[in-house]
This record gives sequence, structure tokens and C-alpha cells, in this order.
Amino acid sequence: MPIVPFHVLGLPSDAPDRLVWNRCPELKLVLITGNRNDDGPDSLQATIDDSNTSSYLPVITLGNGNRVIYSSSFADRIARDLLEYLTDLRDTPESLLGTGRLYLPRYTP
Repeated sequence: MPIVPFHVLGLPSDAPDRLVWNRCPELKLVLITGNRNDDGPDSLQATIDDSNTSSYLPVITLGNGNRVIYSSSFADRIARDLLEYLTDLRDTPESLLGTGRLYLPRYTP
């Protein structure tokens, strides 16, 4: 699975969340991002809330990006959970379409 940086999508690195979110479904891309706040009408969460449909791929959100850098066990868990999400999207995409956000680490009771 390729990682597609913003410039390949024709987006500046500081593109507004709404613009990024709209580009991803157009290109059938999964957006993987750090935890972003709902701080305005064009924030990622506001965009998901008012634009998400049952045909949209989820946004995979890393809850604590800094911890990945400092904890190898946490980074291993994030990598494993990310692979599980991506495998689920490959094998049964309909089960995750329209879910809005999926969080890393994945909740396991």
C-alpha cells in the first residue's frame, strides 16, 4: 500500500482539513492522521460530521503521536493495529465505510 504525501495530491502541506478530507474519498485513499481537534467549521471532525456518508472510507487517527517516538512497545502496538484496520478495509470494506474515525491504538477489551 503506497503512502501518498500531500504534494503528490496537489495539496500544500498546510492544506485545510476540509480540503484534505474531500480529496481522499475522490481518490479512494485512507487518511491517516494525528489526533486533530474540532476547532472550527473546516476542522477534520466538523468535516467528518457534516460530510461523511456510508460510502466514505474512515479516517485512521493516531491518538498520541509523540508516544510512538518514545515507546517501542507502543509503536509496535500501533503498527499491529494499523495493519489490522487496513486488512479489514481490504477484506471487508463495507464493514468500515461511513464509520468516520478509527483510533489507534485500537480498543481491545
